[in-house]
Parts: sequence; C-alpha cells; structure tokens
Amino acid sequence: MKYTSLGLSCLFVVVFWTSTIRSEDSDIDFAVTLKSNTAQSHQDAYLIALFTELRRCFGSMVAKSAMENTAVKDLKDGAAGYRLFVDANLNISYGSTLATEREAANQAQNGGFFRVFWYLPFTHQGTLQFKLCRWNGQKYADLEKWTAPLIPLDFEGLKNGRIAVAEAFGGGGNSNPAFPGKLEDAQLRTTQKITPGLLGDAIFAHWLQIAVLSATPTKEANSVPNVLRPISFFNVEYSIKNTSPWAIRRVRAITPFQGQTLIPGDAGTDGFWINFVEPVPPNKTVRLTVPARLGPKDVKPGIFGVEAGPAPKP
Repeated sequence: MKYTSLGLSCLFVVVFWTSTIRSEDSDIDFAVTLKSNTAQSHQDAYLIALFTELRRCFGSMVAKSAMENTAVKDLKDGAAGYRLFVDANLNISYGSTLATEREAANQAQNGGFFRVFWYLPFTHQGTLQFKLCRWNGQKYADLEKWTAPLIPLDFEGLKNGRIAVAEAFGGGGNSNPAFPGKLEDAQLRTTQKITPGLLGDAIFAHWLQIAVLSATPTKEANSVPNVLRPISFFNVEYSIKNTSPWAIRRVRAITPFQGQTLIPGDAGTDGFWINFVEPVPPNKTVRLTVPARLGPKDVKPGIFGVEAGPAPKP
C-alpha cells in the first residue's frame, strides 16, 4: 500500500552550520534595529537576544564582524560577503486585571489548604522586516526583501496568552487570599521574561520548501528491539527546493504527513537528516527517497538544522 500526499509542502525553520571552510565571499553579518513600546532596558536585552539567535541560525557562516552585537552605524562596508538587515517592530500589551485560578486538588488530603495562581493576560506581537544584501566591491546591493511575523519565545508559566506572576496558599480560614504584590510589579516581571523566539522559520522559510511526495510502508515496530511504542517505517520521497544564495548539503527536518509527522532516518541511528548526494545549489529543486518513521503525535514539524556552504562559482 502506498500513501501519496502530492503537493503537501511545508516551509521550515532552517539553521545553518557547516564544517567546510568559510569563504569570505559567502559569510554574513547582521544590521539589526528594534522599535518597541517597552522600556530601554528591555529593548537592550531584546536586541542582544536577536543577535544571539541570528548567530545560532547561521552558525559558522557568521562573519567576524557579527561576533559582537554591533550597532548598524558601526558596521563597516565590506566586512562580510552578505549583510542581513533586520528591522524588528515589537508591541507588548497587558490586561488591566489579573486572572485567578485555584489548584484543582483535594483539599481534604492537604489539610484544607490549596494553592491559588494569578495570571496576567498579555500579548507579544510584532513583525520582522528582512533585507538581504551582497557586497559587490563598492556597496551592499539589495538582493531581496521580505516580512515575517515575530514569533515569541515560549517560557515557563505561559498559559493561553497569560503568564503566571504569583502564587499563594489558601485555606485555614483564608479562602480568598489577596494578590501578593502590585499589578505594575507583575507587568515589569513579565516584560523581563519576553524575548524573541526562534528566527529560523522567519528567515529560511523564505528560501527552503520541502514537500512529501509519497510514503511507502516498509516494516513494523516488532522488528525493532527495545521500543516503547509501535513504530511505522516508510520510504519517503521528498521534493526540496533551495532558493537561498548558498548550497545546501543536508537538512535535518521533521515533515508533516497526513496529520502526523515523518522523521527521516531509522530508529536508533543519526536520524532527522535528509542527506543529498551532491549539495543542492541555489534555485535548484531535487527529488530523493530516504527512510523515515512516523513520529509521535506530540512532535511538531520543523527543520532543526542544515549543513550548507558557498554556492559554486558560475
């Protein structure tokens, strides 16, 4: 039996790292600006987080000029082969009242005591405007521009657009404990926790497209020792299109398929990798078949990494 999902494509998070020698013609630095309605101290911390995430995304392709969190005005012309301009626009807003939840526990088993949690409703919204430029010997010439939503980082205590800001015990004659603090203090603590999430999707979904063309079952879990759940195995045919300026050697990804996910590689091996026979150059689409297994239901699709290098010279 053969399951087919023609045209089922997904744009993924891409993280570049490479063991090849970095070419000065293909390395990259970053010109980052931020507009925000938050205090300057938070903006400074947010900018640092943006720089850190950009360096993580591009790995060893990062130029020396991007090793520090350099302001745009201090970047030197020609310091890198490519320059990615990132203009982040951030808006954070809060609810005017705190939401209260009582722990759903058996009070009789806890001496009549219970815990109360206070949550502050808030939104973290924004956009990222990108412009990729290449040094032509005289200036950074525009290559392309695009816009993506700013994805906030999930952090502990976050629940349905609310953040837990305090907790206290109730009971023993105190059935309605008061919030231990001020609303302004809760807003300040929340702001300090808000940082950007992964940028790979915003950056590389613009350049990389992966489609699952077909998945043919091969074997069942009972042939795999020491597994805790049934595993279905497939030979999966992928179509991968690269429109980035770099040659991609292999992709580490989890792809969506018929409401579930496919993980490349056999169980117990160096999985998640889709390896290419030859690096995929810019503006090239390849089709290949690799072994994969059906992922757990709670696994989300995405790309965890890409090994890439300079595009071949024309």
